[in-house]
Amino acid sequence: MKQEIQSAVEQQLMVTGAYSPLEWLIDSGHVLYPDYVAWRNGDESGSLQSLSHLSESELLDFLNAAAQFAGKLGLESEVVVLKGWQRDNAQQALFVSRNDQLATLLQQRWCRPEKDVQQFDLFMDNPTLVLENDFLELFFLRRWDDAQKKLDKIYQCDPGHAKLGSYENLVAYGQHCEQPIVLVGDSCRDDLALIEEELLGLESEVEPLCARVLSRSGRDYLAPAWARIGAALEGQEFVPEHPKLHASYAWQQYHDWGKTQRSIESEPDYLRQPVLLWRLALAHCYQQRRGPGLALLCLVLSLDQAFASQQFEQCPDVRFLSIWQAFQDLEGELPLSDFPGWWLLHDRGVVAQLKDFSVSGIGLVYAAVSGLLLASAEQDMTTELVFRKRLLECSPGLLKVYLQDK
Repeated sequence: MKQEIQSAVEQQLMVTGAYSPLEWLIDSGHVLYPDYVAWRNGDESGSLQSLSHLSESELLDFLNAAAQFAGKLGLESEVVVLKGWQRDNAQQALFVSRNDQLATLLQQRWCRPEKDVQQFDLFMDNPTLVLENDFLELFFLRRWDDAQKKLDKIYQCDPGHAKLGSYENLVAYGQHCEQPIVLVGDSCRDDLALIEEELLGLESEVEPLCARVLSRSGRDYLAPAWARIGAALEGQEFVPEHPKLHASYAWQQYHDWGKTQRSIESEPDYLRQPVLLWRLALAHCYQQRRGPGLALLCLVLSLDQAFASQQFEQCPDVRFLSIWQAFQDLEGELPLSDFPGWWLLHDRGVVAQLKDFSVSGIGLVYAAVSGLLLASAEQDMTTELVFRKRLLECSPGLLKVYLQDK
């Protein structure tokens, strides 16, 4: 737990310059983003805490550990009041938790202290800063018309403000994303060209602008853009030469793992496409189906070792990544095709999750080690000896590892 939460804090600091417990819950899959959106929109009447599959004690343990680590890094906490995104709940502080301590932890944001912190009275005497602060609050609540009115006041107060043009563009894009992509092309090719243009603008212009201008994660701002692209791509056949022009890519960016999974599994040939399998593996992992998700990563390896080796470095499962790095440290002592068996031998608790999950093509080593560990767990010596023989035939080195650790 300590390693996972510390890595999460450090990763957020590197990307956004701050740590948010809420961002961690979504990034880690402990809260599914579509559920969070429904909660912010008022469609989910429960608490923020109720959206997480973690127990109250687990949440407290994780968030207290993160707060302590953030404090050791010299970060300072600030209160974030979570309000609704719709007009009828925009002024309403949403229900976070009945546990006061947990409610406090969930509504914190940890930032590096400013070296030149302005005195509060000086801040309040600066009308531009006050207006900008008001604008950003409206902006993150997606109240575009009200945000634009605040921008107009900033123009009047400080026409040379360095971020005015960027803020204008972000508000305009937010309004643009309120409407779906209208596909009116005479052919599928025309429609795809329109979607590709939207995608290119989002990734090459809007995302970098968010990273440059906004003081916190742009996830909530960018989510509607990804949703409209995902909706426009629904039903579009996967083309390996254009891997981003598939609904699964947009839903992955949106963090709607259910839609990511469904769009992939609707493809008749998805089990032969490494890119789709990688996305599907992530969808399983983020939906708390760790065993099947990691098994699919092994299938990716059997299809494309170079692609898998690159993607494994971005695996969100800390334990799997640690096992992968330990395997690499062997420096060729075992062939890459042996990694699925090496993983199972060093993550034996996952085998029980895979008992009813079968997918062809992962390889003989995976099948032999999986069968061996299941037989060993059930104390079925006859079956275990059968699988020992199979493992000896396909990987004597892994059989040696198994016997050493038995």
